[in-house]
Amino acid sequence: MNNFDLKAYLANNPLLTESEDAEKVLASTPDEIEAALAAALKISPDELEKKILSGKDGKEKLDESLTVTVALLLPAILNLVGKAANKIKQQFLPKEEKDKLESMLQQIKDIRKKHDIGTYIDNPFNDTPDQKRAKGLIKKIKNDIEHNYGAKVPWLKWDEEKGFISDKQTLGHLGHKLHHVYTMPIEKFLHLASFVPGSPKFLKDKKTRQKIADVIYAGFMLWLGGTHVRHGLHDILAGHGVDAVKIADTVGNGYKSGLSFAEIAGEVLNAAGVGVEAGAELT
Repeated sequence: MNNFDLKAYLANNPLLTESEDAEKVLASTPDEIEAALAAALKISPDELEKKILSGKDGKEKLDESLTVTVALLLPAILNLVGKAANKIKQQFLPKEEKDKLESMLQQIKDIRKKHDIGTYIDNPFNDTPDQKRAKGLIKKIKNDIEHNYGAKVPWLKWDEEKGFISDKQTLGHLGHKLHHVYTMPIEKFLHLASFVPGSPKFLKDKKTRQKIADVIYAGFMLWLGGTHVRHGLHDILAGHGVDAVKIADTVGNGYKSGLSFAEIAGEVLNAAGVGVEAGAELT
């Protein structure tokens, strides 16, 4: 078995060709993805190859006690994209800094509401003394944010009517750059997993694999960037019929509870309609 070339076998075996040519699938499946899947199933890469090759005719099965589910595979998926996740994290503030920034942004909103400040902050007409002081405080907070976070959060822009807002174009460029880097390994992992005997039938579907990868990516981006990045993820999620607000709320609740993304990833998938329990089908 050690001398057997799994990729060559699958590339030339039409029985394992589904919606895509198997040669393309296996040729672009790095060894670390195969190793990650084997680790998730608690078997060696050689054993994984044997089960995949024999699974087509039902001769080789996994242990009866082991059911291949998205929940079982999820920790390995998150570990697999760890390097990509670290690169993405560099584009966002660490948690302590993000919490401080969010607090300052909320201060501006609270001051505007409390003092009934109109749309244009520099309009001095009919201002009460309290409103003038409030506007001065808002400007100070605004300047502090721009000085301390301007270079670190380039997608946060000041709007005279609304205060700080997320610049959709900047976020769009950032999201497009990071999206493929993060989701590609997940899709390849799930595609390889679809050949394993006992794996969920929905993994055979390319759109389903893309949905799972995109939802995990969106959840991770929301965990890092908060609601500011939601607009940049809308199109990605809408393409799968997933409500970005629902995903953002799920992530937000977990974040506020101090949970890591790994601890809430399963809930994010459930919120998107991707059942992580055994036998769950996607709608």
